[in-house]
Amino acid sequence: MDTFQQSLRDNPISNRQQAVQLLLDLCRPLKKHYNKEGSLLHLGSIGAHYGEKTARMEGWARVLWGLAPLFAGDNSALPDAMRQEISQWASLYRNGVICGTTPSSPGYWGEISDYDQKIVEGAAVAVSCTTAFMGAADEHRKRKRAHLALPNQQPLLAFQ
Repeated sequence: MDTFQQSLRDNPISNRQQAVQLLLDLCRPLKKHYNKEGSLLHLGSIGAHYGEKTARMEGWARVLWGLAPLFAGDNSALPDAMRQEISQWASLYRNGVICGTTPSSPGYWGEISDYDQKIVEGAAVAVSCTTAFMGAADEHRKRKRAHLALPNQQPLLAFQ
């Protein structure tokens, strides 16, 4: 059994700190698979009916279901090292939201079309933005760069 499996197996998850530790242990191996903008997560070849970039956005967004509640929660009682790691993840994901919704960014998720998988993943992004990433929303307001496309191709200026 490797160290990663051992740490997961040995965590009794009997309090919040142990639950946070488990989440960080699960997320940590993913870190090297993000693009430099932090908006896409590449975990290997895909078998989905949609494109590679959408699959990478999907991988990125799925991790948010664990991280967003962590970012939004009160982490003040956690050890310093753990809070620093949470801050690094939050920074990566804040930047990912900004780059993923900025058409001029190499990490842009792309326009949304009918029956697009990005609509599904948008739920994680929306929940994160409303609970944990108000700083990203403020950044967008400052930059006025958050352009998202709706399925009918009508522009939607996010965070304005």
